[in-house]
Amino acid sequence: MRFPSFEEVPMSPHLDQPGIKVLLGAASFKANEPAALYGAYVADGAFYDKCRGEEETWIMVTAIARDMPGVSSMAVLTKPNLAPIAPPPPPLPDDPSFRQGGFFNLDLRQHLQLPDQPSRYWLIVSMGDYKTDILSFELK
Repeated sequence: MRFPSFEEVPMSPHLDQPGIKVLLGAASFKANEPAALYGAYVADGAFYDKCRGEEETWIMVTAIARDMPGVSSMAVLTKPNLAPIAPPPPPLPDDPSFRQGGFFNLDLRQHLQLPDQPSRYWLIVSMGDYKTDILSFELK
């Protein structure tokens, strides 16, 4: 698989309610192999309006180094700021059950530009008020 990607894959977590969920491909990753992170998100109408329909730009991946000083954090998707703020999306139907979701798959080494040396990390992923539990992983 090529990283990053934004499609559902067999390792993709699933959500039925608004929020964010991630799975690591392993607890430990060998040198020269991707540190795979598989994620899914679901937004309700209020969050969809708040982020103007661009949920991926609000998803932040943060790795905190445990064996050296350092924090690496980056949005799942960044967009160049070359134009004025996009207009709001069309109004949503007055439906409290509105849901919009998607998937993301990242190589944490590449995406967060983690140092190429053995280390342990804590990982948290957030999207607005939603956040994952803290996960641990190791780069060997």
